[in-house]
Amino acid sequence: MVIALGTTARLAGLEVALGSAAIMLIVKALPFSLRDTVAEAGEGLRALRRTWSTDPAVHRVTLGLVLLLAVALRLHYLDQPMRYDESTTFLRFAFRPFPAAISDYSFPNNHIFHTLLVWLVTRVLGNAPWEIRLPALAFGLLLVPATYVAGRVLAGRRPALFAAALCAVWPWLVLFSTNARGYTLIALGFVVLILLANRLATTSSPVLWIAFGLITGIGMFTAPVMLYPAGAAAVWILVERERRGGRAATIRVLPKWGASIALAGLITVAGYLPVLVKSGADPLVGNRFVTPVSADGLVQGLTALASSLPLTLGLDISVPVAGGLLVLALLAFFHRGIDRGRLAALGITVVAWCVLVLLATRRVPPTRVGLFLVPLCCINIGAGAAWLTDTLSASLRLDQENAIGLAALVMAAGIGWKTFTNDGILASAETGAFRDAPDVASYLLSRIGDEDRVVILQLSAPSLDYYLLTRGGHRLSDFTSASRQREVILVVNDQEENLGELHTTRRDVPWEEYERPTLLRAFPHSSVFILPARQPGQ
Repeated sequence: MVIALGTTARLAGLEVALGSAAIMLIVKALPFSLRDTVAEAGEGLRALRRTWSTDPAVHRVTLGLVLLLAVALRLHYLDQPMRYDESTTFLRFAFRPFPAAISDYSFPNNHIFHTLLVWLVTRVLGNAPWEIRLPALAFGLLLVPATYVAGRVLAGRRPALFAAALCAVWPWLVLFSTNARGYTLIALGFVVLILLANRLATTSSPVLWIAFGLITGIGMFTAPVMLYPAGAAAVWILVERERRGGRAATIRVLPKWGASIALAGLITVAGYLPVLVKSGADPLVGNRFVTPVSADGLVQGLTALASSLPLTLGLDISVPVAGGLLVLALLAFFHRGIDRGRLAALGITVVAWCVLVLLATRRVPPTRVGLFLVPLCCINIGAGAAWLTDTLSASLRLDQENAIGLAALVMAAGIGWKTFTNDGILASAETGAFRDAPDVASYLLSRIGDEDRVVILQLSAPSLDYYLLTRGGHRLSDFTSASRQREVILVVNDQEENLGELHTTRRDVPWEEYERPTLLRAFPHSSVFILPARQPGQ
């Protein structure tokens, strides 16, 4: 065991060394002056500050209120009960020693870069849900100003305000900002890549190319599904080059474009090196939960994905509101004050690339992989909302800046209030929900005897396991041995399963030796039963 840990630790050091070597290799391939880079970055920040200082006060105040709303809404849900995926991430990876965390890919929900952040945070702060979720929360909060900046670059100041307002309160973004997974990191990476790609469509700064490769590599090191957003952003660079400068401009940039992709590849390989050495490439390319399907299965899967994606993206957003947002997104193409061709090219490129990847891999991913699409949707909706507000305020002879600020606040407050008061986020089964896990764990710790056995389905087990550990210092495995037969206690998460499913699935329980289950304790969303033993002669 010690030898294995030592070997993995050396691999971690080699991983860092390879990553550094990869960066230096590309830096040498794309030479640049560090002094010029710092000067360029400083000038860019000064220009941004000057632009911000000239914005109307109502615009700045509205954006500040939107950011505060984003913080408040996420903090409200930060302590929600731990879910299946994030509990598994913590217990199976981040709770273990560092070498195991970076080399174990036996379960595909190890978003390794995100896991490393969780590993670090929990070693410094502790294992409470809000501490485990800090990395996801940080990226989810940064996504709001990043969407504002991207909206401002792609569509202008007023659409950007609406985009930030929507991003701040969008229920699905709130959910994953309070869910210890790597999806908000990937979504933030996509927005930053879009900003870089927009610049690289007209300039060819080596620093920007390196930044593009670094962010892509980090995203791929988080989860292979980064291929969807990063690939779309990379292709969009070439599409925009062709649209703005013609084929010659596209051909000229291909060497640097390829070097940036190579940098991303080197970082990805370096990051996954401990996994590759320990288990080979199969765990990375062979997700057992998302397997290749036949042509007919692919059509059925894509149809189901297309029908479920709008409902998932619009979690807790009513159908009338969702329809209104769709209309606003379509109205964006009536906005003559923006580069409508650029927005259209970006949208078409993203959709075409994602479809191409789906067809090439024949794997239909879960809908949460599409989380990165939400900021792009917010920008398009923001452009339409700004056009409509400008048009109405002009016809009514209202101050346009005040109208924009008020409309953005009303939109954010309306959706945010519904998100706050509704049960949609807590009730969402996304990544597995066991809402009563904290209370059930406390009850079991006070009730269970030395030889009692706990029986629970796998979908709910990690959440219960987490709370047994953090509240009583026990693991679920301490109570699940088949040799513990004095009393058999059944835990049923009513939100996800039922008693009949437990009876059918758990063949390891000798059901014939027991009477019908008797309810011990009913919780709001789950139930705890006991199996009384049959009396002799029955």
